[in-house]
Amino acid sequence: MILIKTLFYSTVLLSFFSLAQQSSSRVQEGTDTLGNKVLTVNDAGRSEETKQSDDSAISLFDLVSKNPNLPTEVATRTADFIRYLLSKRNVDTDLLYDYVQTLNANLSMMNDPDFVKKMRGVTEELRDSSYTDKIHYNTNLSNQLRTRMPIIVKASANLTDTSLTTAQLKYLKEDFESELVLFSRKYLRRVDLS
Repeated sequence: MILIKTLFYSTVLLSFFSLAQQSSSRVQEGTDTLGNKVLTVNDAGRSEETKQSDDSAISLFDLVSKNPNLPTEVATRTADFIRYLLSKRNVDTDLLYDYVQTLNANLSMMNDPDFVKKMRGVTEELRDSSYTDKIHYNTNLSNQLRTRMPIIVKASANLTDTSLTTAQLKYLKEDFESELVLFSRKYLRRVDLS
């Protein structure tokens, strides 16, 4: 009996370490000829949906990294989140927690306390769900959410762009709010902002 338990736990540990190694080596960072950071994903076993999601996230990483109108702290934090997202194939509670922390940190750089408070109501529900079993998992939904996460994080970074006019910022805030609420509803199957 002890031998069977030992074999079982050894197999579980080997699987865990294999997954951890796969995740950490999934993303490589380099530089292009102009010295800009470039991300590549090395994961031959990924599905076409995951490949498309990875490609989209890499494009968003490039846009954030090269935007001189974003505060450095926001650009760095957003790029770090996208890098972390790319290291994972699926949405899990750790990724959700990091997503919420990144959104909240980016929002905290805004000079609109009412908007920030309203958005934090949404992100608080997402954060709380990362500690519970309220999260709705399935592979198809995971791909959809994984695709939307970097888009919404980039949108939160864009809200701090110093070159925006008042009209542009208003439009981006409305767009960000609708995207975040849609994401939250899909993920939690409910969010009430009233």
